[in-house]
Amino acid sequence: MTRSDQIQLTRGMILAAGFGTRMRPLTEYMPKPLVPVCNVPMIDNVIGNLKTAGICGIAINSHHLSDQLADYLATHPCGANVKLFHEEDILGTGGGIVNAREFLAETEYFLLHNSDILTDMNLAALLEQHYNSGAKVTMALTEGPENKVAVSGGMVYDILDRLGSAPEDAVMLTYTGVMVISREIFNYLPQEVCNCSIITALLELMRENPGSVGAYIQDDLYWLDMGTLPKYFQAHEDILLYGKVNLNRFKDQLVPATAGIHGVCSIGKNVKIGQGAEIKNCIVLDNVDLEPGIYHCDQIIHPEFIVHRDELELRRMDILAGEETKTICSLPGSGSARRFYRIGRPPESKILIISDEDDADFERFVEYGEYFGGEARIIPALYRVNKEEYAALVEDLGDDTLYNLVKVGMPCDKLEILYRNVIDALVEFQNSYGADAPAVRVFDFDYLCWETAYFTKNILVEYCGLSESECECLDIEFDALARLVESHGHILIHRDFQSQNIMVDRNGKIRFVDYQGMRLGSPGYDIMSLVNDPYVELPFELRKRLFDYYKDSAGFGATVTNAAGLQRIMQALGAYGYLSRVKGKKQYLDYIPFAFSILRELLMASPLPLPALTAQIDKADITSARN
Repeated sequence: MTRSDQIQLTRGMILAAGFGTRMRPLTEYMPKPLVPVCNVPMIDNVIGNLKTAGICGIAINSHHLSDQLADYLATHPCGANVKLFHEEDILGTGGGIVNAREFLAETEYFLLHNSDILTDMNLAALLEQHYNSGAKVTMALTEGPENKVAVSGGMVYDILDRLGSAPEDAVMLTYTGVMVISREIFNYLPQEVCNCSIITALLELMRENPGSVGAYIQDDLYWLDMGTLPKYFQAHEDILLYGKVNLNRFKDQLVPATAGIHGVCSIGKNVKIGQGAEIKNCIVLDNVDLEPGIYHCDQIIHPEFIVHRDELELRRMDILAGEETKTICSLPGSGSARRFYRIGRPPESKILIISDEDDADFERFVEYGEYFGGEARIIPALYRVNKEEYAALVEDLGDDTLYNLVKVGMPCDKLEILYRNVIDALVEFQNSYGADAPAVRVFDFDYLCWETAYFTKNILVEYCGLSESECECLDIEFDALARLVESHGHILIHRDFQSQNIMVDRNGKIRFVDYQGMRLGSPGYDIMSLVNDPYVELPFELRKRLFDYYKDSAGFGATVTNAAGLQRIMQALGAYGYLSRVKGKKQYLDYIPFAFSILRELLMASPLPLPALTAQIDKADITSARN
């Protein structure tokens, strides 16, 4: 009998009976084998891999929501070659094999394959190696997250350190959930059907027959255990964004970015997207109707339910105890590492903010949130804080940031009225708060110098390619600018007063978010952040009128504001350079050209002569800057 004939006679078994606990609540509605990856059910992907390898007789065990799996396989194109083995009680990896003993033992070997792994493993090559080696079992292994199998010289010596027989040169690898097994394994499994593990049987085999278990290691292997919701989303990213998976069945699944569709999205059959609806990084299953104007992010959307990729993690958090978590949606983040989620459906929804122990601003966020409490809040109400989880639950103000309102194309006259309302709120804020603010930092000379050094490093040197020695001449000018800005006095400032941090709530009131960076600083800093905002590129004449309106309302002169404006725009540029270069957030590169044009404007109106800075800016050709 040829090797090809032997392979074709080899049985296959797909382990598919598990509850899919780590993928709840998705698997509360469908068995994990039917969860689609780029519109291909997990079980289909495995059946396709077995079929490609020449295996035609396939056993599949079932338990959780088994009727759905049975109905699906009854009409499957390969259904005639599939035999379903239902388990009234979960039998484990070994018990499932015992339950299918009669079917599997018809051939000398069978190939075992977990249903919840995504891989382009060459199963034909695995079978070929197995038959040529004479091994009783060949385990497919890879470098992975659970390196618990000891391998040396192509042989498996130990699993989970149970035998203590691994040689000194052994390397530890991860079992992929795929292996070829001799029917002799039934000598090491219980004779009666019961819950047991295949690994226990393998260890017994290895004790009696050292050297009987081989290792198959494929150099170019793609392999992913999709047992959790984050890993399930990663599978879609690996297929659609990175093209890591070498399987033809996924080649035509890429959804191009169009109006309303952003990031990595998989969209099923008969999906209707309502006008103005937006989805970002979502998996939309068959027969979904998306409501007009709705926003979805990082979600699995089914006609009957919605599941967030971080759902299990978030449901375990103490801060959400007693909260309605039926609907969770990610919200756009910022330059920080903080995560934002909308919990529930508006208008009853709340916003969950999660930070971490490295975020020095978390304590300040809480302190300022409590300081600005009361009925006439200028910031979102702070409902609950859990300092152990670095989490806060705050008021949901809606989606109308100033940035969003500008980007939808608001008429210029209405836009100017809106900005004047923002300036009115800013002036009221400056006049009402500050003297008793808690733990407030001072935007002093040293910090102002830090800002300009941040600009020099991240923009002039790292982005524009100037040398550090070329930039040394700037120190004297930056010191003089810092002393001038500091001399103008200190009031409580937001410090990042730009369009994405200003909101119009559902009652039309102007509110401020992302406020944890507040400090005592120059009176002109916030207004210059607002009117010289690279995110929105307001026309020059409108910016000038808004600037004049602020001066008339607040009483601060041009000298104060222009000096602070130079500081602010250099800080913003430094942040864009840092976030794009160090943090890999390349979208911030888009804002650098307009920010440079603002810097040149402000240099022309500078209250101080800054010839060295002007010369270096002229020298810095941003069109050929290093990205």
